[in-house]
Amino acid sequence: MKTAIVTGATRGIGKSIALALVDDGYQVIGVYEKSKNLAEKISQENKNIFFFQADVSNETDIKRLMEFVAKKSDSVEVLVNNAGMEKYAKLEQYLLGDWNKMLRVNLTSVFLMIKNCLPLLQKAEHAVYLLISYME
Repeated sequence: MKTAIVTGATRGIGKSIALALVDDGYQVIGVYEKSKNLAEKISQENKNIFFFQADVSNETDIKRLMEFVAKKSDSVEVLVNNAGMEKYAKLEQYLLGDWNKMLRVNLTSVFLMIKNCLPLLQKAEHAVYLLISYME
């Protein structure tokens, strides 16, 4: 069975992609940070989705995620970086910490996911990487 990893897989586009991949015969590792109840509900309804809690901007969490994935599969055929965050505020209301967190989640996490998933992606006969950027 082919394996896909989808970050931000409990809501919106990420959830839709994860469910579509399951329908296409993939085993999906869905990544969430805070939506444990949603993750449990989705995995109860879909036997081929396995969720993992991680902060995608934290390399230690990403390394734990890859260990979890490696126990489920020898390779990853699809990596979907969908996790993102935004904060609507006037510039003068932004704190440097808010800005740095947004950069870590929206940019650094992409680098960390690709870097740490690359060994599993390289084991696949054909691998696809998808980066999604959107704002609600």
